[in-house]
Amino acid sequence: MGFYALCRPSDGVVEGFGSCPDAETPLQGGHRGLQSVAISPALYEEIRLAPLDYRLQGDAIARKPAMAATIDRTSIKADGVETATISGLPDPCKVTVSGAVALAPTTVTGGSLDLSSTVRGSLTVRIERDPEFRAWTATINAT
Repeated sequence: MGFYALCRPSDGVVEGFGSCPDAETPLQGGHRGLQSVAISPALYEEIRLAPLDYRLQGDAIARKPAMAATIDRTSIKADGVETATISGLPDPCKVTVSGAVALAPTTVTGGSLDLSSTVRGSLTVRIERDPEFRAWTATINAT
């Protein structure tokens, strides 16, 4: 039995994965324009748990690098003044906030982001820059 990942040739994004008889591994995905890449059973399990964290790099599937993002605090006053600053962001990136306050996916430029809230509760911040990096998340508690 062979394991494979199906990748978009344009950017290496993993679109699917599976197993089949060894001789059929190279045939998978061709009808959809995807590249089939043989992978180990261990890598198959890793991709199965977090498929968006992997992409084709050269001739092999590799885990995307982590973002260098950092946050200066994870607790702020819900006064609309005190902020949590996230820095080290790729420029540009997509930011989504969910929880006590929601923000639809928004493009952020400049490499940093200041967040404040007038609503008490938890805010989950998700930063994405596909396909280069794994998504970065943090939770900020506004009290």
